[in-house]
Amino acid sequence: MNASKPSCPRLRREHSALPACRLLAVALLSCNPALADDAVVDGAECTSAGFFAALADVQGSGGGTIGFDCPAPLTVLFDVRRQISSDVAIVADGDVTLTGNGVQALFQVFDDRSLRLRGVRIRDNVGTTQHAIENFGTLTLEDVQVGPNAPSRSLIANYDTLLVRGGVFENNTFSGAGIVPDGAVLTNEGGTATIEDAVFAGNGQTPAASLGGAILVSAGTVVVRRTDFADNRAFDGGAIFVDPAGELRVAGSRFIGNDATYGGAIESQTGVVAIAGSRFVENTAAALGGAIWQRNGGDLAIDTSLFDGNTAGDDGGAVSLLDAAGNASIRNSTFVRNLSAAHGGAVYSASDIQLRASTFHDNEAAADSGGGALYQTGSGAVAILDDVTVVGNRAGYGAGIANFPGAAPGSTIYVQRSIVAANAIDATASGNCAGGEIVSLGYNLSDDTYCGSAFGGDDLLDATLPFLAFGEHGGPTPTLPPAAGSDAIDFVPTAACGIDPVDQRGAPRPAGVACDAGAVEVGAVPAPFDRVFGDGFED
Repeated sequence: MNASKPSCPRLRREHSALPACRLLAVALLSCNPALADDAVVDGAECTSAGFFAALADVQGSGGGTIGFDCPAPLTVLFDVRRQISSDVAIVADGDVTLTGNGVQALFQVFDDRSLRLRGVRIRDNVGTTQHAIENFGTLTLEDVQVGPNAPSRSLIANYDTLLVRGGVFENNTFSGAGIVPDGAVLTNEGGTATIEDAVFAGNGQTPAASLGGAILVSAGTVVVRRTDFADNRAFDGGAIFVDPAGELRVAGSRFIGNDATYGGAIESQTGVVAIAGSRFVENTAAALGGAIWQRNGGDLAIDTSLFDGNTAGDDGGAVSLLDAAGNASIRNSTFVRNLSAAHGGAVYSASDIQLRASTFHDNEAAADSGGGALYQTGSGAVAILDDVTVVGNRAGYGAGIANFPGAAPGSTIYVQRSIVAANAIDATASGNCAGGEIVSLGYNLSDDTYCGSAFGGDDLLDATLPFLAFGEHGGPTPTLPPAAGSDAIDFVPTAACGIDPVDQRGAPRPAGVACDAGAVEVGAVPAPFDRVFGDGFED
C-alpha cells in the first residue's frame, strides 16, 4: 500500500456514452487535485485485508481517498460492518467488488461524515438483516454497479443526504429470515436522496407485503432526474412507494414495464408526488392504477408527461385516485392506449382533479364500465377539464368522460374550451359523455348529442371535427391537432382564451383571430423544450 499518490484515475471507457456535459464533469472530478489518492491498494496489498488496512489508515489520518492499482479485479469480503467516522472516498474503475459474503453489512456512515463510492460494484450481499449501507451523514454513489443482491431488507437506508449519479441498480431482490421486502435498493427514512442519470431494472418481488420494488420513500424527499425504471416489481408500487411522510419528485425519467398489484410504477399513500417531463410505458397493475395509484388522499401533480399502453385489472388504466381527500393536477400531458378492465381507461378519480391542456386518445375502459378517458366519482369531488382534447376513446358508456357522483354530495365534472369527439360505445354508436353533473363552463365541442344535457349556450354539438394523425407535432409529448375545416379552430373568443397563454406543446395562444378549443393551437409554433431545466425543479 502506497500513501499520497498524486495521480488522476483514468476515465472509464463507459463514460464515452455520456452526454458531453457529463463527460466534462467526470473529467474535472477525475483530475481534481483534492481527490488525489491518500492511500493506494496495490501489489501484494490487493486483498480484502489490504483494503481494510487502507481504510483504517485513511480514517486514522482524518479522512481521504482510497484508490486501486491492482493487476486483476479485486473482491473485498467484509467480515464486519465498517463505520465511517471520517470523510472517505473510495474510487475504483469498475474492477473492485464489495460484498458482505452473505452474512455482513458493508458500511455505516456517521452523522456529519461522508462516504463517496465511485466505480465500484456491490453484489452478492445475501440474507443479512442489516442494511448493506446505512447513512446518517452524506453518501455519494457515482457510476456504481449494484446487483445482484438478496438481503432481508433494503440494500441502502438513508437518513440524511444521499447523492446518486449514474450507475446501474439491477436484479436486487430479498431473501433470508426476518424478510422486510420494501424498496429492494433504497429506503429513504429522512433527509433528501437525489438520484440522477441512473438505471433501476429488475428489482423487487411481489409478496403481499412488499412496498416499492426499487425504492421506498418512508420519510423525507426523493428527487429523481433522467433515470430509467424498468421491470421492477412489488405488491404496492412496482418501482416506487411513497409513505404519508414522504415526498417524491420525478423529472425527465422513464418508467417502463414495471409491475404491481396496486400502482404498476408508483403508489403513494397520502404522500406528495410531482412528476414532470417523464414517460410511463406499458406498466401493469393487477388491480388499481396501471402506472400510478394515489391512495388515501395526498397530492399528485403531473406535467409534460406521456402515459402510453399502461394496463389495470381494475379501475384506472394509467392513473387511479382513490380518495376524496386527495388532490391531483394533470397538465400538458398525453394519455394514449391505456386500458382498464373496469372504469377509467386512462384516469379513474374519486379525488379533486384538474386536467389542463392535455390529450386523451385511444384509451379504453371495460365494455360494462364507463369513462374511456376519465371516470369521475367521489363524495364532493370535483373534476375540471380545461383546454382538453378527448378523442377516439372507448367504454361501455361515457366513452369520453363519465361522472357517477357516488355518495352525497356527489361529484361534478366541469368542462371548458375542450373537444370531446369520436368516442365510441361500440363500432356503430358514439357516446362522448355519460352520467350526471357534467357542467359546461363554455366553448366546448362534441360531434354527437350525448353531451347535450351538459353542453349548450356557447358550446357546439354535432360539430365537424376532423383531426390530423396522432403523433409528434412539436413540443415534448405527442398530440392530436384539429385538421383544416374543424369547427374547433378559432372557436374560443380571445377574451375567453383562459389564463394559460400557451397550448399543450408550449405554443402561444391565439394563433389566429381567436383561440382554438382543445389542447392544441393550430398554426402556433412551440419553442424548443428545455429537457434540462424544463422540469422547473430549479425554481
